Amino acid sequence: MKKNINAPMVTFKDTPRHLEVSCKGSVRARKESDGRYSAFLIGFDIHFSANSEEDIKKKARALNRIFFDHYLLHEKKNGLKKLALELHKLGFKSDNPNALHSLVNQKGVSAKFKSNLGVPEEFEQANEYALEESALTY
Repeated sequence: MKKNINAPMVTFKDTPRHLEVSCKGSVRARKESDGRYSAFLIGFDIHFSANSEEDIKKKARALNRIFFDHYLLHEKKNGLKKLALELHKLGFKSDNPNALHSLVNQKGVSAKFKSNLGVPEEFEQANEYALEESALTY
């Protein structure tokens, strides 16, 4: 895998009432012989297909939201811990050495995590679509 130039970033902002998670990244897509697009959500190791270029960004944003909702809405007891461990497993690293530890221990923390995951070979020459930053509140 080749390193990604526009590395995805996940930001956690803890407030007294809620946790705000924002994600900024990109998706790579290539057109297949049948006219559909194969796409890769960079940083999250998620592959999907789309019918058009417009659908690529829509699906990428939806899949990104589903990823965070899975941990923070549907895993009430240990969701933050599981999310932190999954992000670590995917190669997201923080400049704050205590950030991962705080998240794993279900403590609120404000931190930025940047992905080190590259792009699979089959998507190295594919078109890249930037995803505008989206903020989710939990």
